[in-house]
Amino acid sequence: MALVKKHFPEPREGRRSSVRLNNLKWPFIQPKIENLRSKLEKHKTKLILMTQVLTFAKIAASEQRNIDNQMEQARQKLEALLIVTHRAQIKSGYNVHPIGLTEVFNPSIQASVDVVFVHGIFGHPKDTWTCDDADVFWPAELLPPILEDERARILTYGYDAGADTFADGQAGHKIHEVVGNLGRDLISNRQVRKRLNYDRLTICP
Repeated sequence: MALVKKHFPEPREGRRSSVRLNNLKWPFIQPKIENLRSKLEKHKTKLILMTQVLTFAKIAASEQRNIDNQMEQARQKLEALLIVTHRAQIKSGYNVHPIGLTEVFNPSIQASVDVVFVHGIFGHPKDTWTCDDADVFWPAELLPPILEDERARILTYGYDAGADTFADGQAGHKIHEVVGNLGRDLISNRQVRKRLNYDRLTICP
């Protein structure tokens, strides 16, 4: 058939009829084409907008991660600085009393428990709890972060623990005396500090 058309082209009058037919169809086809073109343009606009939104979200997420990382680094530096500052205050801010109670740490919010360190015979209220190699008084320097959730107030208690005190055969009596003095000192200390609204107490011998 193609060979027939090739050797016997369509008559000129037939081609003119086809052109006229297409011209008659165009007014009906053109609105559909324009409508399709309008829809395509709308979809194109939506796709461009979605691409821009996704790009912005990706950039925002990356910036947020950078901000989070910077905040975490700042928090770690602040914690390290607070630890160093606290240790410096511990070493230079006060002296532990050899006799009686010494408050070595007080939480920034209302305490809920007292933790009292009581040394043994021949001991000392500070030296007993200090690591000689690192010169770290650990009840005041290392323990507070561990007991942060407990809101603990940390104290040491000192008494005359020399050999002469317990060498006269009255060691039992002396120990009861130390315990009684500790109880009275602690009650007095709480009254002065207005901390009688809690009754939790931990003794660390």
